[in-house]
Amino acid sequence: MRKTAPYLALRAPREGWLLSCSLAACSVVLWAGCGTSEGPAPVGRDTTPPAVITGPELHAVPAPLARKLTVATDEPTQVTITIDDGVKPTELKIDSYATSHDIPVLGLTFDTPYTVSVTVTDRAGNRTEAGSGSIPPISRPELFPSIEKIVTGSSEAEQGFVLFTPASTTVENDTMPVGYVTIVDNNGDVVWFYEAPAATEVLRLSNGNLLIQSAPEHHTSMLEVDMLGQTVRTWVSRKAPSYGDPSSEAIKVDVDTFHHDVRVMPSGTFVTMSTELQHVEDYPTEETNVDQTLAPANFVNPTLAEFEPDTGKVVHRWSVTGADADHIVMNPPVDHKRVGYKSLRNIFWADVYGPDVGGNELDCGADGVDRATGAGTCYDWGHFNTFWYDERTDSFLLSLRHLGAIASFNRSTGALDWLLGNHNYWSPELTPYLLDPPAGATARFWPYYAHRVTMTKARTVMMMDNHNLEAIAPDLPLPARDNNSRVAEYAVQNGGVRMVWEYEHPLVPGDEVNTNLYSSAVGGALEMPETGNILIDFGGICKVPDESIKPPGETGSPGEPSDNNNTCKHWARIIEVKHDDSKEVVFDIRVGDNDLTRTVGWYVYRATKLRCLHPQSPTC
Repeated sequence: MRKTAPYLALRAPREGWLLSCSLAACSVVLWAGCGTSEGPAPVGRDTTPPAVITGPELHAVPAPLARKLTVATDEPTQVTITIDDGVKPTELKIDSYATSHDIPVLGLTFDTPYTVSVTVTDRAGNRTEAGSGSIPPISRPELFPSIEKIVTGSSEAEQGFVLFTPASTTVENDTMPVGYVTIVDNNGDVVWFYEAPAATEVLRLSNGNLLIQSAPEHHTSMLEVDMLGQTVRTWVSRKAPSYGDPSSEAIKVDVDTFHHDVRVMPSGTFVTMSTELQHVEDYPTEETNVDQTLAPANFVNPTLAEFEPDTGKVVHRWSVTGADADHIVMNPPVDHKRVGYKSLRNIFWADVYGPDVGGNELDCGADGVDRATGAGTCYDWGHFNTFWYDERTDSFLLSLRHLGAIASFNRSTGALDWLLGNHNYWSPELTPYLLDPPAGATARFWPYYAHRVTMTKARTVMMMDNHNLEAIAPDLPLPARDNNSRVAEYAVQNGGVRMVWEYEHPLVPGDEVNTNLYSSAVGGALEMPETGNILIDFGGICKVPDESIKPPGETGSPGEPSDNNNTCKHWARIIEVKHDDSKEVVFDIRVGDNDLTRTVGWYVYRATKLRCLHPQSPTC
């Protein structure tokens, strides 16, 4: 399968975007812009070829698989660009005139040399060979995930480019020191990447740029970059080190964090998941005892916040449990005394609410005890990780990961519509809102610890059901070795819920290491707009490592699924399947190696698909 050819786009200053096309798809494509459109002058009027004043020059840009080509002439000219990857030269002729040309080159691939030739033509038809340049082979970074092509190049896959966010982990420590926003074509070839440690959600904005959450500062910043990797805008939250810096040009937003998910609302505002540290006198001290002791504690309360992107002004805040008066609180709220497995962990938020982070009224405390109040550490109570806005009903879908449920509530009033989840241990106030399952439904019917909850065109609720533990605390959890993750799709109607489709990767006896895709964290599932296929990210496949590197305390057998995210070997699978009974796989790549003897692994928090690589392409 031939690689996708690069993308070029010509921009004439003050004239707007004039052309963008896939070189694999066309040899000449014209796109009417704001430039002049008069034809060549009559023969004989002008026989002097245009002079090249500067260039052509190829410039490195922050996105390593992109270049910027510049050329200037003494009179308005068209530009013809030929780019040769050693397989097939491709020519583009630009139909607009300018004296200064700025040409982004997108879609280069690793380890491929390119030759770029430029010809300029004036209105009289006089031509000048402006020169040529070369792009030497671009090597992969030393620490970059391997990508194994399992199923690629299918004509039945959604056409476009897969965008995802791999981040490295190690068996000894589940921190993420290196991360990339990465784009591959349908052949599985990397055609764009940008270094962004700990990136979570990435969206393409209406202007074609990318909005990257949780970068460059973990959970406290977001940035907008163009496709050359150039930073356009940055937003920082209160807990960002740069928030109090008066010299910073970042837009300041009055929230503690940006984490896990962000959406652009129909009005153009941004809604982000955020957090607040909350003190209570009666937080549970155990996960496995219903009649447990309660004690003073600080817990991290997940919230939503809506803000104006140009100013950072917060215009709405939401919470599902007790909060300040300026919040719209889900009604009835969730009792903070309902906890799940992992609701008593504190390490996740230590870098935000730890004692070394300035401005904390409460903190985690170096020894696990808050120094100001004497309360316990900053517990990760709910770990909400995704939301979806349903414009038709003006409501939010929200994943309450540690509580094992999905909630739907009204954006304007906070009124709770329903709760989708295991019925055990909810307060009497919330019991009437629990959706009724079909007769005979077992614990397996419900989702557990889900990620990326969305609504499909058919108005069903779809998610990556990580399915951790298959239990709500304090019920007995299912061991990871007996578990598996899946995509779950539910229909909600008249107070009831039924499952209408699911995808669990088929197990192959003897090859469970590669075919059991239990993803103990992260991931997603998304309906494709044209084909209706489902793009699935089993983003946190977690396996017990080889005995030679297995950390102390890890008791499983090598290759078994694990729930120990900070001691397991990680990799990811990004799979596109048909949304029907066949569930035919039309795209499948492995991100990161599956070598259980190697300590470095890779998460993929989320994957999506772009219709085109260049936002000004005629196909976009």
